[in-house]
Amino acid sequence: MNLWFVLVLIDYKKIMGATEDAPIESRMVSRSVESAQKNVLKVITMMHVNKYFNTMMYYVNNVKSCMLKRNEVLENEVVTDIVYEMIDEAVEKNYSIR
Repeated sequence: MNLWFVLVLIDYKKIMGATEDAPIESRMVSRSVESAQKNVLKVITMMHVNKYFNTMMYYVNNVKSCMLKRNEVLENEVVTDIVYEMIDEAVEKNYSIR
């Protein structure tokens, strides 16, 4: 909701002699408030969808990485170097000195 709209709403209540708790009787004001509420709900929904999408992409990328490592291990006859490299990466990732 825009600041000017809030100021107009406050002035409207003063002009009409209404108190803070009195309901607004104007159709234009009611529709504007309703429209603003719908826009806020749309933004909140889009934020949740974006968070869900980012979480899914994180897991998809992890699964993809694991599958690539798995295929690399299955294709090679000697896997000790690959396994040592994977252990080094895990140790660096989880126990790096910061």
